[in-house]
Amino acid sequence: NKTPTLIESMSLRNRFHSKKSGSTPAALSMGQNHDAVATLLLHGPASQSVAKRVNSLSRFFAAMRTRIRQDDFQHNNCYFDSSDDSSSDEPVGEMENLRQSLGGDVILSISSINTLAGEELHGEFIDEEEESQTHLVRILAESNEDIYRILHHCLKPCCQLLSGFEPYKDRIHSSKTVRRLPVSLAQQKSTDGVQNKKTKMQDRTKSDLDQIANKLVFGNNFHSTNLMENAKDNVWFRMSMLSDSALPVGSFAHSLGVEAASQMRFFDHAHLTNEGFARRPPWTTNDDTTSTCSVEALSNYVYAASRSNAQLSTPFILAGYHLLAPSPNQKSPFKYIPDFDQILESWDNIDKYLDSMLLGNGPGRRASMDQGLGLLRISSTFIDHSERSLFQLWELMRKIIDQHHIESFSSVDSFKPHGHAFPIYGMMSASMGLSPLDSCRMYSFGAARDAVSAAVRLNLIGPMAGLALLDDAGFVGVNEGLEAGLLGMLSGKEKDGNEEEKIVNWLKSAATCAPMMDAVQPCHDMLSVRLFRT
Repeated sequence: NKTPTLIESMSLRNRFHSKKSGSTPAALSMGQNHDAVATLLLHGPASQSVAKRVNSLSRFFAAMRTRIRQDDFQHNNCYFDSSDDSSSDEPVGEMENLRQSLGGDVILSISSINTLAGEELHGEFIDEEEESQTHLVRILAESNEDIYRILHHCLKPCCQLLSGFEPYKDRIHSSKTVRRLPVSLAQQKSTDGVQNKKTKMQDRTKSDLDQIANKLVFGNNFHSTNLMENAKDNVWFRMSMLSDSALPVGSFAHSLGVEAASQMRFFDHAHLTNEGFARRPPWTTNDDTTSTCSVEALSNYVYAASRSNAQLSTPFILAGYHLLAPSPNQKSPFKYIPDFDQILESWDNIDKYLDSMLLGNGPGRRASMDQGLGLLRISSTFIDHSERSLFQLWELMRKIIDQHHIESFSSVDSFKPHGHAFPIYGMMSASMGLSPLDSCRMYSFGAARDAVSAAVRLNLIGPMAGLALLDDAGFVGVNEGLEAGLLGMLSGKEKDGNEEEKIVNWLKSAATCAPMMDAVQPCHDMLSVRLFRT
C-alpha cells in the first residue's frame, strides 16, 4: 500500500481518563483559556493567495508578541507571482480591524508542505523548499466565533472563484466577538486534577500496560518471565544510559515547542484571563506570583506536550521494536538478521508513515530526524563483538539516510527514509533486550525531561521547581499518553498471523493530542532570536 503523502491525526481520547479527576485531557491540552481548534488544508495553485494571506496574518499576530524574522515565505514558494494583486501584502489596517473584532487570544500557524521533496521532476531533483503548493494551517482560539472570523478573513480570495460568495461570512453575527465570562470553579481548566490523576493512574496501569505491550509485540502466548530470563545482565545499565541527559544525540537542542510558546507569551500571567479562578499546582508557592511565567500555563503545556509525544510515539516505537523483537522461545535478546532487505523495507515504510504525520510541523519533523540520526551514530557503542550482523544493520541504515542509496545492495535504491527517531529507538531497544513498555517509557520520559530542561534554560522556572514540574505534570502526561497509545493500538482489527497488517493497524492508531503544541510549535521558525534549534 502506498503511504499517504500527508496525515493529520488528532485524538484526545478522553475515555481513557478518570472521570473523578479535576480536568479532562482535552481541557488541559487546549490551554488555559482556549476552547476551539481548526485545521485548514490548502492545496493547488488557486490556494496560494489564501496561503499568502494566512502567512501575513500569522506574522502579524506573532509580531505583536515577539520579534520575528524577515519574511521568506514568498521566496520559498515559487508559485507566488509578485505582480498578482491577490498575493501582495495585506493592508495592516485590515488585519488590525480583524484583531480588534476578536474576543480572545488566537494562535495561527502555517506550514509549507513540499509533497514532491526528494523526488525527480522532469529529470531534476526537487529540493525541500521548492514546488510547494500545499500548506497546513492550524488555528487555536478561545471561541468558535473567533475561528470563523479568522477563516472568513483568510478565505476571502476564494470569493472570486465562488461567484462572490464569502466562506464563513454567514457565521459572523456581530462586529466583535463577545468575550466570555470567567468559567466556574467546576468547569475551569486547571492543573488541580493532575495530582488526583497521579495516584489513580498508578493503581490502574502499574501492571496492565506491561501486559498490553507484551501482547501487542509478542502475541497472546508470551509470558513476561520469558523476556526476563533472556534479558542480558547489562540491560538495566544500558537502559540508564539511554535515559541519561549526557547521551550525545542532540536532544537538548530541541525545546518541544517551549521556546516558541514562551516567546508567543503563552506562559505570561497576563495571558490568563481566568486566573482569578485558577488553582495553582501543589508544588508552587505564593512567591511565584512575582515571576512573569504562569506556572499553571507552563504546567499545562508540559503535561499536554508529554502526553501527546507519548501517545504519538508509542505505536512507532513498538513497530520498530517488532522488527528486531525476539521470538518467545528465543535465547538471544534480538532477532538474528541473515538478510537486511526485509528489515529495511519495513523500517522504510514505518519511517515514511511517520514523516507523513510530521509534515505539518516543520520544527517537530526536523527534531525527529536530528535525533534519529543521532541515535544511529551511537548505536554501535551498544553492540557486543558477537553481534556483527547488528552492527552492519546500524551502519547500513545510517548510510542510507546520509546517501539515500548504497550501490552494493541492489534493492536499497528504493529506500529513501528520513531517519525519524521513534522507530529507530524501538529497534535499538529491542536489540538491547529492553521490554516493549520500558522502551516507550524511556523515550517519553526523555521528551518530557527535555521540555522541562528547556523551560529552565529559558529562565521560565528554577531548577528545583523544574524537578517538581517534571515529577508532577510530566509524569501524568507520559503515563496517560502511553495508556492512550497502547489502548488505541489494541483496538485495531487484525487477522491472526498477519504481521504486516498488524503493523499497519498500529500506525493507523497513531495520533497527537496537544492542539496548543501543534499550533504554536510551527511558529518557532518565525522567531528572530532563538536559543533552540526547534
